[in-house]
Amino acid sequence: MKLKTLPKDFSILTKPCTAVKDKISKKTISEMKEVLRSNNGVGLAAPQVGLNMRLILCKDDPDSEKIHIFLNPLITEKEGLEIDVEGCLSIPDLQVDVPRQTKIKVTYLDVNMNKKNITAENYFARVLQHEIDHLDGKLIIERGLDGSFFCEGEPLSKEEVFEKFLK
Repeated sequence: MKLKTLPKDFSILTKPCTAVKDKISKKTISEMKEVLRSNNGVGLAAPQVGLNMRLILCKDDPDSEKIHIFLNPLITEKEGLEIDVEGCLSIPDLQVDVPRQTKIKVTYLDVNMNKKNITAENYFARVLQHEIDHLDGKLIIERGLDGSFFCEGEPLSKEEVFEKFLK
């Protein structure tokens, strides 16, 4: 299993994913965990490894060893708003300020296909929203605020970012 990046893997990273209807294999989960760990990530969505399914793995904190697994996650409630910098494993070297809700409620299925609910706040809420965006084919490039794009520390306009990563 290999991490997909822009612009090469544009099509898988920018289309909505299909709902999960059956249990996910332990091998798929294990391989995604390895990709997440080996890239020092805090979240990973299935399309980032070439899978067209609504599956995400994420940590609630960058230092946490625990990795949460969400199938078919759906944000049911949102509140608050905060702008903070985000990066993405699929868009190396890009950082951008993204507005996100500070508290969300998410309905999802666990690995045994049991319906669950979770309330996430602050950092964990941001990570979940970022990864759920991947499942909807949305990237931080689309959510980023004008004037807040930096690639390898150099400022870029939104147009330059689209040209570099999406063409």
